[in-house]
Amino acid sequence: MSWFVLASLLGCVIGYPVIAEFIARREDIAWGSSDRDELTRASKPHDRSDRFKPNLAQIDPIDFRWKGWRTMEVVGLDDESPDCRSFRFRPLDGLGLPTFLGGQFITVRVQDPVTGRRTSRCYSLSSSPGEPHFRITVKRVPGGLVSNILHDRIQLGDLIDVQAPAGRFHLGTERHDRPLVLIAAGIGITPMLSMLMHSLEIAPARPIRLFYQLRDSDNAPFLGLLRRIHAKLADAKKNSFGLHVWFSQANSTCESSHDRPGRIDAAQLLDQLKTLDADFRICGPDAFMSGIAEGLVECGVEPSRVQYESFGGSSKGVGAIRINSDETDRQTKSLVTHQVTFQSSGKESTWNGTQESLLDFAEQEGVEIESSCRSGSCGSCVRGLLKGKVRYDQEPSCEIEADEVVMCIAQPESDVSIDA
Repeated sequence: MSWFVLASLLGCVIGYPVIAEFIARREDIAWGSSDRDELTRASKPHDRSDRFKPNLAQIDPIDFRWKGWRTMEVVGLDDESPDCRSFRFRPLDGLGLPTFLGGQFITVRVQDPVTGRRTSRCYSLSSSPGEPHFRITVKRVPGGLVSNILHDRIQLGDLIDVQAPAGRFHLGTERHDRPLVLIAAGIGITPMLSMLMHSLEIAPARPIRLFYQLRDSDNAPFLGLLRRIHAKLADAKKNSFGLHVWFSQANSTCESSHDRPGRIDAAQLLDQLKTLDADFRICGPDAFMSGIAEGLVECGVEPSRVQYESFGGSSKGVGAIRINSDETDRQTKSLVTHQVTFQSSGKESTWNGTQESLLDFAEQEGVEIESSCRSGSCGSCVRGLLKGKVRYDQEPSCEIEADEVVMCIAQPESDVSIDA
């Protein structure tokens, strides 16, 4: 059953007003509405039961997953703050989009206008599962190649290559009896918004608390929407969603009794929660994520309840505190050598164990391999394994065949030949 249908059933059966409004917003977007007020499109009460009754005959059970790249059209552009822009994509082939879990990401590929080379990056989805499009929200990074191409060159109607949603950092769907605590800084709000919307659809009674660290009110992507969601739920006497905002600049105006000056830390956060028994998800700069995660664990939160993910940062992969390989194991690895042949490039060299991955080794040897997440999630760096065996310190979360290798997290266990 799709999330759209599930959300529709919730709107019909329990009359949950915010769910109905979310669906109405999706329908307006699907039909090209330009209205940016995302929470004022609800049907009148006497219309709602008919409008949101699912047509079971139209439900398509096909899951539209795909492998590799799929061409999509840019169907929406929205500025969320001075340096953050949202991009909405729909498949050019007219087929549907696969379901995903709030918090997952997609990989997009663009062409560098200077070199002509194609370059890819991972971006968390800021849309909710079941919407008729994918949405990413990209912060312009000074000197950042892909973010600046997206901001400066991508227009409505342009085509862009996209890989299917992936990633192990997402909303858990197995149980909803514990509160969900979302902790974001700046553009780290994007997967949190997706998790929030997803959770409201599948478990509207689950308590959710969102702690949002911002510099000031002028650089606050989606804060207006979050305040409207909070107000709508409060008006409906649904106290399941709490919004707490911190502004690091002292001159910022605190608009709500839950706004605070300064910076979030784990102790303040837990003082607001009054419980350690919750599921914690964190997204933001690496130092922010690791600091909050370590603080939560030090204060008594079970480490398995805390998750964060970093794309290519110092804390690669998923988990509150990444545990690196044992130093003795590292020293043992460094004594082992293997011949690595890059078949297409005609290059061969000796692996001596000092590199983190075959991708690092390839780049050192001047072999060009497309990459993005560098954490085994997106699949951009997957190449054919023509001969030999490789090992992974962590299992890849992207789908691969037996004769393929995820270069960014793989290390050789024998002499290997790679199609690169």
